[in-house]
Amino acid sequence: MPSPSIRWLLVLLTVLAPTVLAAPGDRLGAPVVIAASSDSNPDVARNRNGAAVVTWTGPLIDGSTNLGDTLLAQRIAPDGSLQGGVIAVRDRDARGGAGNPRVAIDASGGFVVVWEHTLPFVLPSVPFVLELPTLRISPEIRARRFTPDGVPAGNEFIVALRGNSPHVAVDDVGNLVVVWAVDGTLVNATDGYPYPTNTPRVALADRIESRRYFANGTAQGPAREIDRSPRRPLLLNDRAPPLLVNPSVAMDSTGRHVVAWTSRVDGQGIFAQAFDAVGDARGPRYLVSEGPNGVSAQLVSLAMNRDGAHAATWANGANVVLRHYDTSGAALTAAFTPPPRPDGSIAFGGEPRIGIDDAGNVALCSSDGGNFAQRRVSLQLFRANGTPLTAALPASLGPTPPPSPLQYACSVAMRGDGESLLVYATRGTLYAQRFAGP
Repeated sequence: MPSPSIRWLLVLLTVLAPTVLAAPGDRLGAPVVIAASSDSNPDVARNRNGAAVVTWTGPLIDGSTNLGDTLLAQRIAPDGSLQGGVIAVRDRDARGGAGNPRVAIDASGGFVVVWEHTLPFVLPSVPFVLELPTLRISPEIRARRFTPDGVPAGNEFIVALRGNSPHVAVDDVGNLVVVWAVDGTLVNATDGYPYPTNTPRVALADRIESRRYFANGTAQGPAREIDRSPRRPLLLNDRAPPLLVNPSVAMDSTGRHVVAWTSRVDGQGIFAQAFDAVGDARGPRYLVSEGPNGVSAQLVSLAMNRDGAHAATWANGANVVLRHYDTSGAALTAAFTPPPRPDGSIAFGGEPRIGIDDAGNVALCSSDGGNFAQRRVSLQLFRANGTPLTAALPASLGPTPPPSPLQYACSVAMRGDGESLLVYATRGTLYAQRFAGP
């Protein structure tokens, strides 16, 4: 019979075996169903301790007829299990549409969700509200804060009266910054989209803006302008695309942050600006994309760890591109494209998302951008210097994950030790899967 010390050693090895034997990229448990029905645009945030929150837009829950229940959230424990039930993010009496939600989580597990809020169009002579999002010149940007238990910490509030593509980041104690784009094109509020021929429009400057808030939700001053395009000309027969779009923001534990966005002024590329904890710019803005990796650059995603090391990914034509930076903001790598699969096919070709751990290792996810009905989501891990830690890993095992082979959207976040939490949407179901870190 083994001695007591040997027995304790065997027990310890049994407990630690799953962690010790897990190689980078190994799946940790089976996929977890977050929602049996969902729309696109899932977003996940995870703090260094592993607490996570997912937000998405989806059908009404619990038989509700309240449109505010179509913007949802779910807390996820460090072990990947669901915590509590699905959370209705918006106020119970909310009216109008909601889209493009983003979420950020602080060190305690408190979180904030931001989204585009499209106001309903009201006809004074009609005693009901028409839910017609296309009748609004531009959505509002709204936000709502939650405690670590998922309880609303106040009502939803307006961040900006006009804007689109919001993104949010928080520091360890919950101070937050929201960024968004403003399309300078102004139209009559009753014009639909696409706009009727010969509809007069006045084109102003496009803008990237931000606004900072204390952890209690109090605004730290008005919105600030980060970038502004030249004025665009008056157009009558078609709609010019905006010149500044799709901002992303990431923050370290103390509040220092970086904002990146796509600029179509004088060509196209991804630009970024670093800020200190009080919102003042740190140095000049800089070009993230470079050479051929910026020709069609768009849909940038940023991630930053607690010390300020960060990484950016973006779509460039049919490819996805990455770039790593150290805590000072100096580039650790040139912009590079992940290697193809062993069969030569492209694993990453859709809208990319990125996560980062305490050591600067990065997790990248994206769909392959192929035929829509056959798209697959993949995940790949990289060291801080850009060296691949794994090959491209399929989000799910098997050729046809239930209930549909289509995987069209994803988001990823990392724990401090490098464990990744991948969230991906199939046709009608939202899943979460954990992967082992370095």
